[in-house]
Amino acid sequence: MRAGSPRSDKAEIKNMNYIKADGGLSGGLSGGLNGGLNGGLNDRINERINNELPEHIIDLIESNKTITISDISKILDIPKRTIEREIQKLQENKRIARVGAKKNGYWKIIKKA
Repeated sequence: MRAGSPRSDKAEIKNMNYIKADGGLSGGLSGGLNGGLNGGLNDRINERINNELPEHIIDLIESNKTITISDISKILDIPKRTIEREIQKLQENKRIARVGAKKNGYWKIIKKA
């Protein structure tokens, strides 16, 4: 091929290098922006879970002592596993207790003395 031809090897290498540099720049910008945005959103979600979720669970238990973890999950639109972890924390902190079996039992709110 002639040097002035648009399909020369040199032109293709230049284009590949340009694409790599551009991909690195936009990838770095996107990664930084997404990381910052996601980090901020995750912090707010985690704060909500830590502060509000236990109280919402207790409110639901107060209104229906036989409510299931699945029902709490559906009502609050939060994954079942998250509800299970929060209930475990509430039990460890002696705020609620399970009386009886999973199928026939009920939740008991433990009042602070």
